[in-house]
Amino acid sequence: MPRIPDTEIDRIKRETDLAALVRSRGVELKKHGTGNLIGTCPFHEDKDPSFIVTPAKGLFHCMGCGVAGNAIQFVEKFDGVSFRHAFEILNAGPAAFTPPADAPLKKATVPRLDLPFDPDANDATLMRQVVDYYHERLLTTPAALDYLRGRGLYSEEAVDRFRLGFADRTLCLRLPDKNRKDGAAIRTRLQSLGLLREGKGGKDRVVPVGERALSWLTRYLEHARPMLETAASERALFLTGYGERFSAMYLGNWVRRVIEAAGIGRSGSCHLFRHSCATHMLENGADIRFIQQMLGHARLDTTQIYTEVGIVQLREVHARTHPHAHLQTANKDPK
Repeated sequence: MPRIPDTEIDRIKRETDLAALVRSRGVELKKHGTGNLIGTCPFHEDKDPSFIVTPAKGLFHCMGCGVAGNAIQFVEKFDGVSFRHAFEILNAGPAAFTPPADAPLKKATVPRLDLPFDPDANDATLMRQVVDYYHERLLTTPAALDYLRGRGLYSEEAVDRFRLGFADRTLCLRLPDKNRKDGAAIRTRLQSLGLLREGKGGKDRVVPVGERALSWLTRYLEHARPMLETAASERALFLTGYGERFSAMYLGNWVRRVIEAAGIGRSGSCHLFRHSCATHMLENGADIRFIQQMLGHARLDTTQIYTEVGIVQLREVHARTHPHAHLQTANKDPK
């Protein structure tokens, strides 16, 4: 997941009313000395008030258990969520001041961030709503826009026309947890549509869908899939002629035959497209860190194989274009 800019973290810490946030979690605060508030600590069995809040500095500290931090760290610890999730909750504004459904120190499984789509919408509508969500994320994330400008790729017309988006993985933070019935159901549906992938180790992976692919998927969902569907309970995106989901083995063999028939001189199956996608993105200027995130690699060195391909291309370009890339013949004076 992209790193949150320090300027944004500082903004959230500066703009959040820490006292109101702490009170929204059921902690009663009273004046304590000059500029401080005190209450019982929500993080340990506190009989005598020892939880100090300093609103002017946006900091809290417990003299009993020693826990301390800022507004983001308070939400992170109290609500039992990640730092990124806590940041998004506070960034959403009023939602941050809604107490969690569970008791303190138990992980909240009902997020206070609104779903950016209608879970009851049809597949085509849901896909467009997810695209719109990431488009909005791009427009409201200065770091993402600056990245496009820095690469010479930013065009207001192109961003609007092609609905370019920023897949920063915050969609998962807005879904009910997978241990809830509704959370499991919507995650299963997003996975079947290719919008969410359950990665290795139980990690969620969001796969960006381009406007061109979305256009073809919409046509498929509206015209082709209804003719293939035999059971309304089948939620797989792509169906066989029998109305069933493709098995991994069948799909792999089918793709292998298509590659062989194309005569491109390469052997492989579905993974070849994954490799090609990463290679093309790298050759066209994508940052290796974004490729790492898209592929779901836990370590950057796993993604380094694609930089080796880029180096091969670099050598070819150098040999073809640099005036001193080749040795001069013996009977010619070097110039």
